[in-house]
Amino acid sequence: MQDAACNWTFQSEPIKGLNSRTTTILAGKVVGGSSSINGMVQMRGHAGEYDYWRQIECEGWDYEGVLPFYKKEENCERGE
Repeated sequence: MQDAACNWTFQSEPIKGLNSRTTTILAGKVVGGSSSINGMVQMRGHAGEYDYWRQIECEGWDYEGVLPFYKKEENCERGE
């Protein structure tokens, strides 16, 4: 992610809340842009959020409806 060959390595302005330190802003300069260089993290949302979507008539979007799709795409060597 810090390689200038695939990242523009922009620096932020000094950030007051970080004692005026700067931070690197990741911006990919490769096909796929920043998604190609950032680690992709996925996590399940809170069950109540999905159930709310069902309440506002988003049929099939309740937690029990989406859970099988999460389980299908999850693959961790350490188990669930």
